[in-house]
Amino acid sequence: PGISDAKTPSSSVKASTPLALNPWNRPITRRTFTQSIMSHSEDSSAAVAVASINFKLPEFWSSDSELWFLTIESSFRKNKITSQQSKFDHVVSSLPQTVAAVVRDILRAPPQDMPYDMLKAKLIRRTTESEQRRLQQLLTSEELGDRKPSELLRRMEQLLGDKANTLDASILRELFLQRLPTQVRMILSTSATDSVETLARMADQIMDVNTPNVCQLTHPNPSHRTSLLEEILPQLLESNKVLTSTVAHLSEDLKQLRLDTRRPTTRQVSDSPPRRRRSRSANSSGTCWYHRTFGNRARRCESPCTFQENKQARR
Repeated sequence: PGISDAKTPSSSVKASTPLALNPWNRPITRRTFTQSIMSHSEDSSAAVAVASINFKLPEFWSSDSELWFLTIESSFRKNKITSQQSKFDHVVSSLPQTVAAVVRDILRAPPQDMPYDMLKAKLIRRTTESEQRRLQQLLTSEELGDRKPSELLRRMEQLLGDKANTLDASILRELFLQRLPTQVRMILSTSATDSVETLARMADQIMDVNTPNVCQLTHPNPSHRTSLLEEILPQLLESNKVLTSTVAHLSEDLKQLRLDTRRPTTRQVSDSPPRRRRSRSANSSGTCWYHRTFGNRARRCESPCTFQENKQARR
């Protein structure tokens, strides 16, 4: 009986031991534990939902749609947005009207499966310029503008697309150098062995040091363009008048010079016979050319001639 009485309290204590203890030393049954987990899950879902509501994407970049999607997908991961439909809705809310019109068919009838992936593929394909147009822009209209040389190089590589990896490096180098100011190009011309990336970094440094000298004349401040034009326009007009007058005088001088070069030849042909005839005719003294030239030794004589021995010459 003593042993039996000793075991009874022990079994009674064991039966009354709770399942677990919370921080407040209160017993937690299986039911309350499950409710706690469900409550925590609901709180997490609510937090994600609130974050999703407050989350806003930047407006769509029409100039580089692929880069825009790379950026927003990083934001999706950061904010734990994984649903295809949620991503789809966020992207649609970030599209300007002109871009939304490009994917009107997708917006009016979104696919049931993977709507975000479908919208992404269509936007990239329909807003990206064709390869031919990008190459044409690279060759004809892409300029440095207000960008750094390294930014220009990145843009040129973007326009080249996949061809940037296969294009001869010397071609890209030449295209890049042609877009730089003359002073910068002259400095970089001594670095014949450097890569185009190295040249771009060097050009950035040169432009940073010599910005007033290199860039100001190429890209003047718009606020000073009107006053500058008003200042130099009268000088340009006056210079134009002087230049026009000078050209006119030079044209007249050239015309006169051409006439003078032709006149001696004409005179020589037309005036030679009369000179010979006049030389053989009698001069003011009455002596003929033969007696005036040969004197007493003249064998001939032309009348009228007053030479005293003309009779003997005739005999």
